[in-house]
Amino acid sequence: MINNAQVFVLESKKLRVSITNYGAHILRVEMLNRNGKWSDCVLGYETLEDYKKYDGYVGATIGRACNRIKDGRFTLHGKNYQLGLNDGDKSLHGGIHGFDKRMFVASIYDEGMLQLQYRSVDGEEGYPGTVDVIITYRTFDDTLSVTYDAVSNKDTLVNLTNHSYFNLSDTSNQLKNHTLQIQAHEFAEIDENLITTGNFIPVADTLFDFRKPQEIYQQLQKNHPQKERAKGIDHHYNFSTSTNQVVLDYPPLKRRLIVSTSMPGAQIYTANFLDKRWFRNNKEFGFRDAICIETQAISNSINFSEGLEVILRAFEPYHEWTNYRFESYE
Repeated sequence: MINNAQVFVLESKKLRVSITNYGAHILRVEMLNRNGKWSDCVLGYETLEDYKKYDGYVGATIGRACNRIKDGRFTLHGKNYQLGLNDGDKSLHGGIHGFDKRMFVASIYDEGMLQLQYRSVDGEEGYPGTVDVIITYRTFDDTLSVTYDAVSNKDTLVNLTNHSYFNLSDTSNQLKNHTLQIQAHEFAEIDENLITTGNFIPVADTLFDFRKPQEIYQQLQKNHPQKERAKGIDHHYNFSTSTNQVVLDYPPLKRRLIVSTSMPGAQIYTANFLDKRWFRNNKEFGFRDAICIETQAISNSINFSEGLEVILRAFEPYHEWTNYRFESYE
């Protein structure tokens, strides 16, 4: 048992969402299909203990700073900070004990709304400042809304996201017949350690071009040096629009996920390093059997630019949101 872990269920007319305060994981997202039955749209484990046992950040809230930070180091106002290293010589998704392993407190809970709070103390995982975080989940009609609010007593880094693995087919088919559309003209280059370099590559004439809907599986059969480094797609896209930035569609079952966000981009990850294992309902998933749409500011920018998108100034509000709309269409 995970001490003090609870499960909360939010319901609307067309959605049922289960969330735990342990790591603020989204456990389950069920959408109402055309036939009146409920279907799960995200990967999840059978028990809460499995979320502690396995890696992969399945459904987790990621913080203080998502993705990879080179050497786990950054400099802020002339002072050097060393973060916890948990991915070789890198800090990944907040470090050794990131938000995904922390116990949040439920401050508000009713049928359609949940508010989880966490205080990240000064020096936690090497980050400066005490940061108070509030994550608010709401369900209405066919949409799950996730809002992130935070404030720090010192200048620090904050870059929050959710790491749900989406699969609209409910089968382990390496995303076959899933189409993806991303409103972005460029993606971030990564080095041999999968860290963003600060260079951007136009998507035109590459497998990374999803400006028009493309079948993910077919795109991943193409070659590109960046794909070889990541064993698939594990790259940040800079959005070119302010709404409906990502659309994931599964035409065989007429299910669609539309993602809108206030954040400037998203890390698109095709589960290239997901080890095959058993998930909920005795279903086995692994390599490229799902996709993460991690809305965020570009990672590691503190080390290749001014990092303004990820620096949270003392006592200034951090406020971002992401809406996930699950459609069943004719």
